[in-house]
Amino acid sequence: MSVHHKKGCFLRKFLLGTLLSALFLNPSFLYSSEFKVITSSSDLKWKATKVMGGHNGTLKISSGSLKVDKGNILGGFFKVNMDSIVCLDLDSESPWNQKLVNHLKSDDFFSVAKYPYSTLKINGSKKEKDGNHTISGDLTIKGIKKPLNFKASLQIDGENLRASGNIVFDRTDYNVRFRSGKFFEGLGNRLIHDKVSLTIKLVGKKQ
Repeated sequence: MSVHHKKGCFLRKFLLGTLLSALFLNPSFLYSSEFKVITSSSDLKWKATKVMGGHNGTLKISSGSLKVDKGNILGGFFKVNMDSIVCLDLDSESPWNQKLVNHLKSDDFFSVAKYPYSTLKINGSKKEKDGNHTISGDLTIKGIKKPLNFKASLQIDGENLRASGNIVFDRTDYNVRFRSGKFFEGLGNRLIHDKVSLTIKLVGKKQ
């Protein structure tokens, strides 16, 4: 074997080893882009229903990021400040508004004093023929983590990202059982439905 051939083999092995080390020691190398969520421009709305109507409002995303490669969502993580919950369908000056918000923060619902944050971890996605994405991830509420899938859209314009999605989860999966028909009988028109809807709109900036 010639000296030049040996040097060529050594160089190829060295470059391959360097690449593999970069991949394993620095997983972010795998991602072409990471976008940090601009929380002041992003929006999270909630909606819950009951036999006699329902309520809706907002929550604040305290931090978040998305990892994207060639238009595909590879991962992400978001923290939601549960103490930021607001009710929009009742007059903000009405005592009933604050009573409802306090009740939602209590142990009957989301135990905010003990669990001030909920999180959403995105594990991956599949891009559908219509251009939207089916997201797989984990939603953690009250310290309880459950897997979920939901649909989302994604638009990237240079260093700017916009994404939106709709999540529906069963509150009883997270030990929120107040007036649930699964656990209490004879509730009549006091019954509160188990499904809660979240509508998420994100604005992000490339890091």
